[in-house]
Amino acid sequence: MKAMRLMIPLPRPAALLALLTALLFPAVLRAETVLSFPGNPAAPGALLLSPDPSGFSFGRTNDFAVEMFLMLEGSGAATETVFANMPVSNTLATGGPGWGLYAQGGSLRVYGTSYEYPASQSGVRNVLMQPVNVSTGKWHHVVVNFVRNSSVDLYVDGALVQKVGQPVYNFDSTNSYRVGLSPLGGHPFFGKVDELRIWERARTPTEIRRAAETKPALGSTEKSLRLYYSFNESDGVALSVGPVQSGLPAELRGISRVQDASLVLGPPLPPPTDFALAFNGVNQSARTAIDGALLAGDEFTIEYWFKGRRLQSAVRLQPTNGSTWMVSGHGAPAQVNNLVNPGTGNVSARVDSVFAVNDGVIWHHVALTWQRGTANGLRSYLDGVLRGSGNTDATPFPVIAAPIWLGSFNGTSEFMDGAIDEVRIWKRVLPPSEIEQHARDVRRLSGDERGLAAYFDFNDQDAAGPLDLVSGKRGTFSNTGAGAYVPTDLVYGEPLPNPQAAAGLWLGEVSLRAVSEVSGGPTNTVQAGGVFDFNIILHADSNGVVRLLKDVTIMQKRNAASNLTEIVLLTDEGLIPNFDGVIKRAGKLVGMRYSSAFTQFDGQSLLLDGVMGYGGAVAGTNTISATQPGNPFFHKYHPQHRNPTDLKGNGYSISRQLQIIFDSRRPNTVVGRDRLTGKYRETFVGLHKVPITAEGEIQLQRISLVNKLNNQ
Repeated sequence: MKAMRLMIPLPRPAALLALLTALLFPAVLRAETVLSFPGNPAAPGALLLSPDPSGFSFGRTNDFAVEMFLMLEGSGAATETVFANMPVSNTLATGGPGWGLYAQGGSLRVYGTSYEYPASQSGVRNVLMQPVNVSTGKWHHVVVNFVRNSSVDLYVDGALVQKVGQPVYNFDSTNSYRVGLSPLGGHPFFGKVDELRIWERARTPTEIRRAAETKPALGSTEKSLRLYYSFNESDGVALSVGPVQSGLPAELRGISRVQDASLVLGPPLPPPTDFALAFNGVNQSARTAIDGALLAGDEFTIEYWFKGRRLQSAVRLQPTNGSTWMVSGHGAPAQVNNLVNPGTGNVSARVDSVFAVNDGVIWHHVALTWQRGTANGLRSYLDGVLRGSGNTDATPFPVIAAPIWLGSFNGTSEFMDGAIDEVRIWKRVLPPSEIEQHARDVRRLSGDERGLAAYFDFNDQDAAGPLDLVSGKRGTFSNTGAGAYVPTDLVYGEPLPNPQAAAGLWLGEVSLRAVSEVSGGPTNTVQAGGVFDFNIILHADSNGVVRLLKDVTIMQKRNAASNLTEIVLLTDEGLIPNFDGVIKRAGKLVGMRYSSAFTQFDGQSLLLDGVMGYGGAVAGTNTISATQPGNPFFHKYHPQHRNPTDLKGNGYSISRQLQIIFDSRRPNTVVGRDRLTGKYRETFVGLHKVPITAEGEIQLQRISLVNKLNNQ
């Protein structure tokens, strides 16, 4: 696989900046300006954070983490509020759900009250940690991790000091968030706080340990960072807010900013390098140390990420001469076939996707779930979407006395050509919502998530074989070694695009700059002598379904009840007389029409596969029939038309396979909302006996938020 070329990657800009800063400007290691809380009940002080106007919630739908540097200075028995969006004595009856981090005479604890979710399981959940002793008068790195449906974790100085392993439901509160004082105005904090960081995902143990040991300041490239307050502003009032969400109202009340020489922060850490496992498709694979008995029972889930040329035997359990098996990845290169046979007959869930899994360019999330005795009990997911299913009988999956292999059938045949990452085996069926979340938020796991039975992230790079982080057992490589580990461009910790967020009408400008030569094959492009520009029109509906349009007319209709107008997007020209225009021309209201002369096909629109948005991609095949007016062969003066009077018998159909790979990171929230940029690739089949590929860039601008076509 060509990914092997990535073994010596260029430094990321953030990493290079951090390195140069540390080498050339060591003087940046300076004492911090911190917040000092008096702990005086008569004159309490607090940092007040209003509820996040962008809708980020603490634990309603997502994991989160609150991180800070903290010094306790109180020694009495009174409870002190460090960070909370609920009062200490809060109950559902008096104030609704919420949570808080509290101090008491040299100890810390986390307390929370929540509604149980889903609503069918009515009741209240309380999270109450036992006090954890923390030395006073000394700075500590503290992280509170909330992992939905798993646990609440408290880390001090990089170590996990307490875990409440009950399901976590909704801790989101309408109370304002406060540091140093409860939302009801009591329980003031006596001590100091610095570097308050709020993340919209749980921090991993490795990240927490690195942050505690190196005490880095933060840069502007951290992913999933929601809020960041450094308290180092020169005017003494303004607060520095992180790169994701800016402008959140905050107020300093009754507290002072002081210099503290005992806390010294270094430059931002360079992002850690993550690795995937790449095999050549000829003879390379890995035998794990996980026995097939792991899957035995009533249900399981297999999930992983794949990028390459042929997905087969990605995760495989099958005795050499056995009649039972589990195979994730089987069949033609563009398919994701999942096969499970518990001994009573092969059950398969097949995926045929226009969005080719063998593109070798972007990462695809693949998952299968199996549950015995269930209608559609075997399910195949691609990129978070259910693509195929099959019924299962009542037979449990048996104990198979064979190891699980990655990338081959027992190291002998059916080898995978490509790279895999984040391989996870669960002893439970992940629901569709959880699979969709995993496909959109590529976060590392801690290894102790509920139902997680095996987990490979391939980041230890041991030449002997891949390590299962759950059991601690290491497998063995077959015909490869340390060279199988390749740096991955899979973006961790950054939410992938929400399909609904891109709904609307998009106008794009494509600039083709490279083309393949006949002698070099369709996969090798070279720089062209010039640039070819053309326009493209895309539409995404409320479900994230993307369509390629050749033309669209913007009209409007009047709502009789409200006497207001509503914009409609029409691809069916027969509907135009039913609506009013939107602009005046020669004294009459007419519609605004957008067309793409370069895009022609039969029908009104062409369905594409994939997701629009930064970090996503869309793809599809536009087949131009032999008699399509836009077909270049359909021309009476073309030399291949022997009989120009009989054009229909001399035409050739053409296939245009297009793919748009959007940039993985949005430049900022405002631009990323209505503008998209990325790479454009199109392969033409039928113009020549050898397919021809053209590549370039694309810029898209959203001009309408209407999420449906033809008013349907």
